[in-house]
Amino acid sequence: MANTYSQINIHCVLAVKGKENVININFRDELHQYMFGVLKNDGVLPLVIGGWLDHVHIFLS
Repeated sequence: MANTYSQINIHCVLAVKGKENVININFRDELHQYMFGVLKNDGVLPLVIGGWLDHVHIFLS
C-alpha cells in the first residue's frame, strides 16, 4: 500500500526482586539516564523512563 505508516510502542515494567524498595531518590535519575543511554546505543528509541522505589517503567518505540 502506498503511504502506509506503522509504529509499534512497547511499555515495559521492570521490578526489583522481592519488590523491595531499593531504588531511592539518590540515584533514581542517574539510573534512568543510564538505562536511556544503553537503550539508545542499542538502536532502541526510549520515549520515557520513570518509576518508583521498587520498579521502573520504560515506554519505547
